[in-house]
Amino acid sequence: MAGDWVVCHDKEATHRCIQCHKPVCDDCSFKDDQGVFCGRDCAGAHRSYGEADARHKKSGGKRVVLLILVIAAVLVCLVVLGKQGKGPFKSLQKEAAVEEPAPMNEPAPADEPME
Repeated sequence: MAGDWVVCHDKEATHRCIQCHKPVCDDCSFKDDQGVFCGRDCAGAHRSYGEADARHKKSGGKRVVLLILVIAAVLVCLVVLGKQGKGPFKSLQKEAAVEEPAPMNEPAPADEPME
């Protein structure tokens, strides 16, 4: 931390606050189990952020599972409706209906003679 000086007095900084990154000397620093801070306010803010981040990470997995279940349910509904000829695939099934070609070993029907 050479060259960094604490704002409150003319003492060289030995640490940086984990929350706001201000240089802080050993006399002015506030230390707890999370690390070194410039004061109690930054220590409290850092702790609050850590707790909120942990809650967010816990709930993230549940959201992904819920999203996958919703997508799967929608796909199942689309498949069922498609097999019943309903839903968004109804018009596509009519367009895709094609007459089956005659088997290759049977002769094609002859055209009727013109009169």
